[in-house]
Amino acid sequence: MKKNFSVQQPNLRGINIFKDSLGRVVFYDHLTKSGYLITKKDANLYNLYSKRFVVPIFIFVLIYQSTIGGQTLDLSESIFVCFFAVLFMETLFRMHFLKSLTLIPNFHPNIKEDFITRMTKGAPKGMLTLKASLYFILAFLILLLAYTENYDQSLWIVCIIASTAISAVSVIYLIALKRK
Repeated sequence: MKKNFSVQQPNLRGINIFKDSLGRVVFYDHLTKSGYLITKKDANLYNLYSKRFVVPIFIFVLIYQSTIGGQTLDLSESIFVCFFAVLFMETLFRMHFLKSLTLIPNFHPNIKEDFITRMTKGAPKGMLTLKASLYFILAFLILLLAYTENYDQSLWIVCIIASTAISAVSVIYLIALKRK
């Protein structure tokens, strides 16, 4: 009787996630042109680091809206803190997480599908519908907040840019839903 010793692969989706010739899940880094093998035990940590650009946005909103010692930070100071949060998260990702993974040098991803298909492969229709709806609601709420709080022109511009970007993500999920 032959035993199957194959390691269960994590169920990850995303723009930079590929499968190698052996069917293993690989993160492709466009900067180093290398692949990094993601095992089942690394999947949860990868999911955390894959949101490394969202965390600084939350930090920006919290810092800009909160009062620190009776004084609020202005827009430029909040952007400065957000920039360093992005830098910190990216440094942790590259110097800590990627260094702990198995490097696959000169990995060439076999790109047969566009990024929308790869990003949503295996996702149920209900999840795609939910994500598209929630992103549209978030975009609307950002604009509603700017309106109800009587933001000045610079914050209106930031809110419009954020709302437009979030709406674009929602449209991507709607396109993926239509393709299923």
